Amino acid sequence: EKGTRTDRQRARRRGARSKRGERLRAERMSSKRLDATESSKSWLWWWQSADGEKAKRVNKKCKLDYSAFVNCKRAYGGDGNGKACDALRNQVLHCYSKSYCSEIATAYERCYHLAVNRGRLLANMATREKACSEQIKQMEKCLKRARALPPLA
Repeated sequence: EKGTRTDRQRARRRGARSKRGERLRAERMSSKRLDATESSKSWLWWWQSADGEKAKRVNKKCKLDYSAFVNCKRAYGGDGNGKACDALRNQVLHCYSKSYCSEIATAYERCYHLAVNRGRLLANMATREKACSEQIKQMEKCLKRARALPPLA
Protein backbone atom coordinates (compact mmCIF):
# COMPACT_ATOMS: atom_id res chain seq x y z
CA GLU A 1 0.00 0.00 0.00
CA LYS A 2 1.38 3.31 -1.10
CA GLY A 3 -0.08 5.80 1.43
CA THR A 4 0.72 3.98 4.68
CA ARG A 5 3.95 4.16 6.63
CA THR A 6 5.64 1.23 8.25
CA ASP A 7 6.39 1.12 11.94
CA ARG A 8 10.06 1.52 11.15
CA GLN A 9 9.42 4.74 9.19
CA ARG A 10 7.26 6.12 12.01
CA ALA A 11 9.93 5.34 14.59
CA ARG A 12 12.61 6.97 12.46
CA ARG A 13 10.46 10.06 12.04
CA ARG A 14 9.75 10.23 15.80
CA GLY A 15 13.47 9.93 16.51
CA ALA A 16 14.27 12.82 14.20
CA ARG A 17 11.66 14.95 15.92
CA SER A 18 12.94 14.21 19.38
CA LYS A 19 16.56 14.87 18.37
CA ARG A 20 15.55 18.21 16.89
CA GLY A 21 13.61 19.04 20.04
CA GLU A 22 16.57 18.08 22.20
CA ARG A 23 18.87 20.26 20.14
CA LEU A 24 16.50 23.25 20.46
CA ARG A 25 16.17 22.71 24.21
CA ALA A 26 19.95 22.53 24.52
CA GLU A 27 20.33 25.82 22.62
CA ARG A 28 17.77 27.49 24.85
CA MET A 29 19.46 26.20 27.98
CA SER A 30 22.87 27.41 26.82
CA SER A 31 21.50 30.90 26.23
CA LYS A 32 19.94 30.85 29.71
CA ARG A 33 23.28 29.81 31.14
CA LEU A 34 24.92 32.76 29.42
CA ASP A 35 22.35 35.11 30.96
CA ALA A 36 22.97 33.59 34.38
CA THR A 37 26.74 33.98 34.08
CA GLU A 38 26.64 37.58 32.91
CA SER A 39 26.70 38.82 36.47
CA SER A 40 29.85 36.80 37.16
CA LYS A 41 31.58 38.77 34.40
CA SER A 42 30.73 42.08 36.07
CA TRP A 43 34.29 42.48 37.36
CA LEU A 44 35.32 43.39 33.82
CA TRP A 45 33.34 46.64 33.99
CA TRP A 46 36.32 49.01 34.05
CA TRP A 47 37.39 48.35 30.47
CA GLN A 48 34.29 46.97 28.83
CA SER A 49 31.16 48.95 28.08
CA ALA A 50 27.71 47.42 27.75
CA ASP A 51 27.17 45.27 24.71
CA GLY A 52 25.44 47.18 21.92
CA GLU A 53 22.74 44.60 21.24
CA LYS A 54 22.01 44.16 24.91
CA ALA A 55 21.80 47.93 25.37
CA LYS A 56 19.28 48.20 22.53
CA ARG A 57 17.21 45.35 23.95
CA VAL A 58 17.17 46.86 27.44
CA ASN A 59 16.37 50.35 26.13
CA LYS A 60 13.45 48.90 24.21
CA LYS A 61 12.24 46.97 27.24
CA CYS A 62 12.47 49.96 29.57
CA LYS A 63 11.28 52.60 27.10
CA LEU A 64 7.83 53.00 28.68
CA ASP A 65 9.21 53.54 32.18
CA TYR A 66 11.86 55.94 30.94
CA SER A 67 9.43 58.03 28.87
CA ALA A 68 7.05 58.27 31.86
CA PHE A 69 9.96 59.52 33.97
CA VAL A 70 11.01 62.07 31.34
CA ASN A 71 7.43 63.36 31.02
CA CYS A 72 7.20 63.67 34.80
CA LYS A 73 10.43 65.66 34.90
CA ARG A 74 9.09 67.97 32.20
CA ALA A 75 5.81 68.47 34.03
CA TYR A 76 7.33 68.97 37.50
CA GLY A 77 10.64 70.47 36.44
CA GLY A 78 10.16 73.44 38.74
CA ASP A 79 9.97 71.19 41.79
CA GLY A 80 12.67 72.53 44.10
CA ASN A 81 13.89 69.29 45.65
CA GLY A 82 13.03 66.94 42.76
CA LYS A 83 10.97 64.50 44.83
CA ALA A 84 7.93 64.43 42.55
CA CYS A 85 9.34 61.81 40.17
CA ASP A 86 11.35 59.66 42.59
CA ALA A 87 9.08 56.63 42.25
CA LEU A 88 9.35 56.72 38.45
CA ARG A 89 13.11 57.17 38.68
CA ASN A 90 13.37 54.11 40.91
CA GLN A 91 11.21 52.19 38.46
CA VAL A 92 13.58 53.07 35.60
CA LEU A 93 16.62 52.08 37.67
CA HIS A 94 14.96 48.79 38.57
CA CYS A 95 14.07 48.02 34.95
CA TYR A 96 17.63 48.58 33.79
CA SER A 97 19.19 46.76 36.72
CA LYS A 98 17.06 43.65 36.10
CA SER A 99 19.11 43.14 32.96
CA TYR A 100 22.53 44.26 34.14
CA CYS A 101 22.69 43.36 37.84
CA SER A 102 19.94 40.93 38.66
CA GLU A 103 21.04 40.17 42.24
CA ILE A 104 20.72 43.80 43.27
CA ALA A 105 17.39 44.12 41.44
CA THR A 106 16.09 41.09 43.33
CA ALA A 107 17.21 42.62 46.63
CA TYR A 108 15.38 45.84 45.72
CA GLU A 109 12.20 43.91 44.82
CA ARG A 110 12.32 42.09 48.15
CA CYS A 111 12.84 45.32 50.07
CA TYR A 112 10.12 47.15 48.15
CA HIS A 113 7.52 44.43 48.67
CA LEU A 114 8.34 44.22 52.38
CA ALA A 115 8.04 48.00 52.72
CA VAL A 116 4.69 48.03 50.92
CA ASN A 117 3.32 45.11 52.95
CA ARG A 118 4.44 46.66 56.24
CA GLY A 119 3.22 50.14 55.29
CA ARG A 120 6.71 51.68 55.49
CA LEU A 121 7.21 52.79 51.92
CA LEU A 122 7.21 56.50 52.69
CA ALA A 123 10.07 58.24 54.45
CA ASN A 124 10.77 57.29 58.04
CA MET A 125 9.55 60.15 60.24
CA ALA A 126 12.56 60.06 62.58
CA THR A 127 15.39 59.70 60.05
CA ARG A 128 13.62 61.06 56.92
CA GLU A 129 15.17 58.18 54.98
CA LYS A 130 13.02 56.42 52.42
CA ALA A 131 12.67 52.67 52.37
CA CYS A 132 15.10 50.78 50.13
CA SER A 133 17.36 53.81 49.61
CA GLU A 134 20.43 51.59 50.10
CA GLN A 135 19.29 49.22 47.30
CA ILE A 136 18.61 52.19 45.03
CA LYS A 137 22.17 53.46 45.60
CA GLN A 138 23.50 49.98 44.84
CA MET A 139 21.48 49.83 41.59
CA GLU A 140 22.89 53.20 40.50
CA LYS A 141 26.42 52.12 41.34
CA CYS A 142 26.05 48.85 39.44
CA LEU A 143 24.60 50.54 36.36
CA LYS A 144 27.42 53.10 36.40
CA ARG A 145 29.94 50.27 36.49
CA ALA A 146 28.21 48.56 33.57
CA ARG A 147 28.10 51.92 31.76
CA ALA A 148 24.39 51.47 31.29
CA LEU A 149 22.95 54.18 33.53
CA PRO A 150 20.32 56.14 31.58
CA PRO A 151 20.43 59.93 31.80
CA LEU A 152 18.30 60.61 34.89
CA ALA A 153 19.36 64.17 35.73
